[in-house]
Amino acid sequence: MLEKQKKGNITRNLPIRVVCPNTRHRIINQVIYEEFISSLWSGQESWEEIARLRLKEYDIDLSSGVIKSYKAQIKSGVRNPISSSNFSNALFGSSFSSRYGKDAMYGQFSLWEKIYLKDEEKIYVGLPANQILFISQMYGAKNVFACDNDEYMIRFMASLQEHFSNRPHATIYYGNVFDFLSGTDVKFSVYDLDLMCHANAPGLISQIAESVTKTAQDLAVVNVATSVGRWISEDDYFSIMPNRLVEEIEKREFNVVDVFSGGYNDRIIPMKYEFLAIERRK
Repeated sequence: MLEKQKKGNITRNLPIRVVCPNTRHRIINQVIYEEFISSLWSGQESWEEIARLRLKEYDIDLSSGVIKSYKAQIKSGVRNPISSSNFSNALFGSSFSSRYGKDAMYGQFSLWEKIYLKDEEKIYVGLPANQILFISQMYGAKNVFACDNDEYMIRFMASLQEHFSNRPHATIYYGNVFDFLSGTDVKFSVYDLDLMCHANAPGLISQIAESVTKTAQDLAVVNVATSVGRWISEDDYFSIMPNRLVEEIEKREFNVVDVFSGGYNDRIIPMKYEFLAIERRK
């Protein structure tokens, strides 16, 4: 059950306490990641015991030995590495909130990929943050190019790969995803642009269109997620998305063959997303 706080007629979810098996799995993994990596960075010992005590806050009662075995299972590939959402400015000890809406978005995007890209090998670029192990498992690490402009998240991703994966490592780029796309010769088929900004940010739409069409394979799928709320109303959002993005892409050498629009609200800030399937003109 989720703790709740009411504000007027609005009920908002606060940090999770009692969880379903799927969320329980994610919380265990993220606590293991954070406490193990924190111990590495600080020289602190007994990370398993710290993780055990932290998990009890979520009514998850595991022994230190089980926690240590889960870490080994993640590294060997036996245990799914997917984890709870977290952000670079809240790493190490923060409370987790639900990500059911984001999960639904990625579930839909996975189907979108299957429809348009079939079973072909996919080359991914995006901002997976602490999900880098899961994304590498999905696409194959050699096919994953992960970007982030936060130093701590870059360091965290590198530590995840070094200490929790026996597979080849994904490519990590420290900087803006659009800067990476402007300078790479790699051609991508999957764009996961989960952006922490608004669709009306100056120049954003043309920047997305230019970056994607410059680096896309002949057929590609694109996820663009942006926030709505204080700085952009839903009406403003829908005056921009998806039509303006479609127009910008089609000014270049691609057609947009399909579009799907959706939204979710796992945290206080509502999110909107657009899936596009694009194809190079013959």
